[in-house]
Amino acid sequence: MADKTVIAYFMHEVERDAARNMLSGAEVTESYVLGTIDEGRIPDLERQGLIVQVIDDESTEETPASETELTRGSAPSCLKSRPRSPRKSQPLTRRSPRTTWSRSTAR
Repeated sequence: MADKTVIAYFMHEVERDAARNMLSGAEVTESYVLGTIDEGRIPDLERQGLIVQVIDDESTEETPASETELTRGSAPSCLKSRPRSPRKSQPLTRRSPRTTWSRSTAR
């Protein structure tokens, strides 16, 4: 069987150590081990209590470019279409003896 690149997620040190021992070129983080393993040994990892995610080497897809490219300083069209209403300034009033301030609702 072919070698597969996998991410083996663990929760305990015992599971981490099992993944580190079974994976070739293992890179260990705080929550997973990344490495390669023979496809037939993946169920062995799962029996050790690991969650295994196979990384498909050919799945690197590029996001298609937008039909309209943004230029520096331009806003997306969804933001340009909304009219902005000016806000009326309201005086600050004191609500309590503390230093809490709020906008006055009186006009």
